Amino acid sequence: MPTSENTKTCTLCGKPVGTDHYASNPSRHCECHKKDICKKRALNADYFRAYDRARGNRQVADYGKRYREANPEKYVAQTAVGNAIRDGKLEKPEWCEMCLKICSVNAHHQDYSKPLDVWWLCPPCHKRLHVLLDRESRTGSHVRSVAALAIPF
Repeated sequence: MPTSENTKTCTLCGKPVGTDHYASNPSRHCECHKKDICKKRALNADYFRAYDRARGNRQVADYGKRYREANPEKYVAQTAVGNAIRDGKLEKPEWCEMCLKICSVNAHHQDYSKPLDVWWLCPPCHKRLHVLLDRESRTGSHVRSVAALAIPF
Protein backbone atom coordinates (compact mmCIF):
# COMPACT_ATOMS: atom_id res chain seq x y z
CA MET A 1 0.00 0.00 0.00
CA PRO A 2 1.52 3.35 -0.98
CA THR A 3 1.94 5.86 1.78
CA SER A 4 1.72 9.63 1.50
CA GLU A 5 3.46 12.29 3.54
CA ASN A 6 0.51 12.41 5.95
CA THR A 7 0.31 8.65 6.52
CA LYS A 8 2.59 6.45 8.59
CA THR A 9 2.39 2.83 9.63
CA CYS A 10 1.93 1.89 13.27
CA THR A 11 4.84 -0.23 14.53
CA LEU A 12 2.50 -2.19 16.82
CA CYS A 13 -0.50 -3.02 14.63
CA GLY A 14 0.87 -2.25 11.15
CA LYS A 15 -2.15 -0.19 10.10
CA PRO A 16 -1.61 3.03 8.19
CA VAL A 17 -2.79 6.02 10.20
CA GLY A 18 -2.61 9.76 9.51
CA THR A 19 -0.05 11.73 11.53
CA ASP A 20 -2.84 13.58 13.34
CA HIS A 21 -3.80 10.29 15.04
CA TYR A 22 -0.39 9.46 16.50
CA ALA A 23 0.51 9.34 20.16
CA SER A 24 3.54 11.10 21.59
CA ASN A 25 5.60 8.37 19.94
CA PRO A 26 5.27 9.14 16.19
CA SER A 27 5.81 5.52 15.17
CA ARG A 28 2.75 4.24 17.07
CA HIS A 29 -0.98 4.52 16.62
CA CYS A 30 -2.55 6.30 19.63
CA GLU A 31 -4.83 3.40 20.69
CA CYS A 32 -2.03 0.87 20.28
CA HIS A 33 0.26 3.07 22.35
CA LYS A 34 -2.31 3.21 25.16
CA LYS A 35 -2.75 -0.58 25.10
CA ASP A 36 1.03 -1.05 25.18
CA ILE A 37 1.35 1.23 28.21
CA CYS A 38 -1.46 -0.59 30.04
CA LYS A 39 0.19 -3.94 29.27
CA LYS A 40 3.58 -2.76 30.61
CA ARG A 41 1.98 -1.32 33.75
CA ALA A 42 0.14 -4.62 34.37
CA LEU A 43 3.31 -6.66 33.95
CA ASN A 44 5.27 -4.40 36.33
CA ALA A 45 2.45 -3.49 38.71
CA ASP A 46 4.59 -3.34 41.86
CA TYR A 47 7.17 -1.05 40.26
CA PHE A 48 4.57 1.35 38.86
CA ARG A 49 2.56 1.35 42.09
CA ALA A 50 5.68 2.45 44.00
CA TYR A 51 6.55 4.94 41.26
CA ASP A 52 3.07 6.46 41.32
CA ARG A 53 3.10 6.73 45.12
CA ALA A 54 6.50 8.43 45.16
CA ARG A 55 5.59 10.74 42.28
CA GLY A 56 2.24 11.82 43.64
CA ASN A 57 2.98 11.76 47.34
CA ARG A 58 4.15 15.12 48.55
CA GLN A 59 3.06 14.22 52.08
CA VAL A 60 6.57 13.58 53.32
CA ALA A 61 7.12 13.72 57.05
CA ASP A 62 7.59 17.48 57.31
CA TYR A 63 5.31 18.64 54.46
CA GLY A 64 2.33 19.36 56.73
CA LYS A 65 4.48 21.22 59.21
CA ARG A 66 6.06 23.37 56.49
CA TYR A 67 2.62 24.12 54.97
CA ARG A 68 1.21 25.20 58.36
CA GLU A 69 4.22 27.43 59.04
CA ALA A 70 4.10 29.01 55.57
CA ASN A 71 0.29 29.45 55.51
CA PRO A 72 -0.99 29.83 59.09
CA GLU A 73 -4.12 31.79 58.13
CA LYS A 74 -5.09 29.25 55.45
CA TYR A 75 -4.50 26.36 57.82
CA VAL A 76 -6.66 27.89 60.55
CA ALA A 77 -9.50 28.59 58.10
CA GLN A 78 -9.36 25.12 56.52
CA THR A 79 -9.32 23.47 59.93
CA ALA A 80 -12.25 25.61 61.08
CA VAL A 81 -14.33 24.46 58.08
CA GLY A 82 -13.49 20.81 58.74
CA ASN A 83 -14.35 21.13 62.42
CA ALA A 84 -17.61 23.00 61.67
CA ILE A 85 -18.69 20.27 59.24
CA ARG A 86 -17.81 17.58 61.78
CA ASP A 87 -19.69 19.38 64.57
CA GLY A 88 -22.76 20.08 62.40
CA LYS A 89 -22.31 23.87 62.48
CA LEU A 90 -21.70 24.01 58.73
CA GLU A 91 -23.42 21.85 56.16
CA LYS A 92 -21.56 20.77 53.06
CA PRO A 93 -23.96 20.85 50.10
CA GLU A 94 -24.13 18.14 47.47
CA TRP A 95 -23.87 20.56 44.52
CA CYS A 96 -21.48 23.13 43.15
CA GLU A 97 -22.53 26.74 43.68
CA MET A 98 -21.07 27.75 40.32
CA CYS A 99 -22.25 25.09 37.85
CA LEU A 100 -25.07 23.69 40.06
CA LYS A 101 -24.08 20.09 39.30
CA ILE A 102 -24.67 17.49 41.99
CA CYS A 103 -21.17 16.34 42.84
CA SER A 104 -18.46 16.32 45.48
CA VAL A 105 -17.51 19.88 46.42
CA ASN A 106 -14.61 21.69 48.08
CA ALA A 107 -14.72 24.80 50.23
CA HIS A 108 -13.18 27.93 48.70
CA HIS A 109 -12.24 30.78 51.03
CA GLN A 110 -12.51 34.19 49.45
CA ASP A 111 -11.27 35.75 52.71
CA TYR A 112 -9.32 33.64 55.22
CA SER A 113 -10.21 36.03 58.05
CA LYS A 114 -13.82 34.76 57.67
CA PRO A 115 -13.15 31.03 57.96
CA LEU A 116 -16.76 29.82 57.73
CA ASP A 117 -17.69 32.08 54.81
CA VAL A 118 -16.95 29.69 51.94
CA TRP A 119 -18.09 28.98 48.39
CA TRP A 120 -18.78 25.31 47.68
CA LEU A 121 -17.25 24.41 44.31
CA CYS A 122 -16.61 21.23 42.37
CA PRO A 123 -12.91 20.69 41.50
CA PRO A 124 -13.23 21.86 37.86
CA CYS A 125 -15.05 25.06 38.87
CA HIS A 126 -12.61 25.61 41.76
CA LYS A 127 -9.73 25.40 39.31
CA ARG A 128 -11.47 27.78 36.87
CA LEU A 129 -12.07 30.21 39.72
CA HIS A 130 -8.40 30.23 40.70
CA VAL A 131 -7.37 30.78 37.07
CA LEU A 132 -9.81 33.70 36.91
CA LEU A 133 -8.65 35.09 40.26
CA ASP A 134 -5.01 34.87 39.19
CA ARG A 135 -5.86 36.70 35.97
CA GLU A 136 -7.86 39.35 37.83
CA SER A 137 -5.17 39.86 40.46
CA ARG A 138 -2.86 40.94 37.63
CA THR A 139 -5.44 43.45 36.36
CA GLY A 140 -6.49 44.74 39.79
CA SER A 141 -10.16 43.68 39.71
CA HIS A 142 -11.84 41.49 42.34
CA VAL A 143 -14.49 38.74 42.24
CA ARG A 144 -17.02 39.31 45.03
CA SER A 145 -19.54 36.49 44.54
CA VAL A 146 -20.09 33.23 42.76
CA ALA A 147 -22.96 34.88 40.88
CA ALA A 148 -20.45 37.25 39.31
CA LEU A 149 -18.78 34.20 37.83
CA ALA A 150 -21.84 33.04 35.89
CA ILE A 151 -19.76 32.36 32.82
CA PRO A 152 -20.61 29.67 30.27
CA PHE A 153 -18.47 26.55 30.47
